[in-house]
Amino acid sequence: MDPNPTPVPNPQLPVPPPPAQPQPLPPKPNRLPIIIVGIVVLLMAVLGAILIKNSQMSKPKQTTAPIPTPTLANAFFDAQLATIQGEIIEIKNSTILIKNGTGQLKNFPISPKAVVFQLIPGTTQATPSADLKNIETGKKVLIQLELTNNEYQVLTITYLPPLVTPSPKPKL
Repeated sequence: MDPNPTPVPNPQLPVPPPPAQPQPLPPKPNRLPIIIVGIVVLLMAVLGAILIKNSQMSKPKQTTAPIPTPTLANAFFDAQLATIQGEIIEIKNSTILIKNGTGQLKNFPISPKAVVFQLIPGTTQATPSADLKNIETGKKVLIQLELTNNEYQVLTITYLPPLVTPSPKPKL
């Protein structure tokens, strides 16, 4: 007999299938582009919020805010008046250029009924005058305007007395 017999396949026994090859894992999805897009969107949102907040905080103050347009006179009232405390800058023909307390400039026509109240020297009293030659520039004034024909016209000009600063108290 043969010391190394070769196995003879048994036709009745099933033949086992060959061992299965390990299947490679599917490739992992690349999430890097999604992460980058997410970071960019987040940074843009934060930057936009900062810019909006800064633009609201750093708006420059208007030096020439629009002066409201007069409304039609109401028939119930005898007159509609407005008051400006400021300074007369210039007089041209029958208009004056006024600078208000916030630095805005505007021209107003002088009413034919205008009255100028000038200070009596050495006092805080004023005398009325219809002479428009008495209008002086560069002094603090209180101006009253009247709405006439849908336009404000200077009705009165009152010169304000200079501010009196108290003298310092003597040291004892």
